[in-house]
Amino acid sequence: MATCDQTLIDLWLTSENHQGPYIACAFVAWAIRSKYASGISIPHRPQRTFYRPLDADDRWTIARQLLNDDSFETKDRVAGLMVLLYGQTPAKISRLTTSHVIHDEKGVALELHKTPLRLPPPLDELVLQLVEIARSHEHMVMSNEQNAPWLFPTQRPGKPLTNRRLTRRLHNIGLPSEAARCAALLDLCIQMPSAVLQRLLGVSPFVAERWAAGAVRTAYAAEVARRSREPDDGRSGQVDVGGASVLDQAADRDGSDVAGCRNGLRQGEADVDQR
Repeated sequence: MATCDQTLIDLWLTSENHQGPYIACAFVAWAIRSKYASGISIPHRPQRTFYRPLDADDRWTIARQLLNDDSFETKDRVAGLMVLLYGQTPAKISRLTTSHVIHDEKGVALELHKTPLRLPPPLDELVLQLVEIARSHEHMVMSNEQNAPWLFPTQRPGKPLTNRRLTRRLHNIGLPSEAARCAALLDLCIQMPSAVLQRLLGVSPFVAERWAAGAVRTAYAAEVARRSREPDDGRSGQVDVGGASVLDQAADRDGSDVAGCRNGLRQGEADVDQR
């Protein structure tokens, strides 16, 4: 406890188990009072906020812009695409270092969880650009468990962008991170088996099933709304959301399009299939 600092606490708060750290809030407070530790704290569990998922067309429009428009800063392009394609939080993205990037004969992969995630072009090149920039500042003091340069550093030596600052940067380029992440998770969780999502992205099976069920409900509601705007064709009460076995189809897939790029990105702009 005496060697635990706030950096480690912050890392724990952004780890896979989002509930455990907050449960330890009372224990950390006791350790401080009993002088077993100092200078650390765990905030109260944040109140849960529900966000409306970003519209699918808007999601892919922003994704194509970030993939192809080099007027955006590289760090903003990579962070935005990690939210839009893989449902990552700004808090987790900001903690990435060069040690999480794997560059070998197979291409470029990013270690978000247990199984490295192979990145499609041109996202792979953008990540390598971040690595090159980070390594050019490798002489700066490091302050992370890998002792490796941050992929999203600040001007202060050894300090990464905070969750709040990265979220603000994404907002400034027109990307509402929470709404975009919701849309990505809804898409991913109906396309891929929960076990694959857990290995690649750290999404627990329980959360994956909950998001998948939510995606089906969202699709159902959208179809009902669409039918209500159309003339009655004699099929009242019959709502087709792509088949009643959407979850079964997702569970049967061995390898899926992890990035969820069905629309314009698949039409020659970027091969985003990840199996």
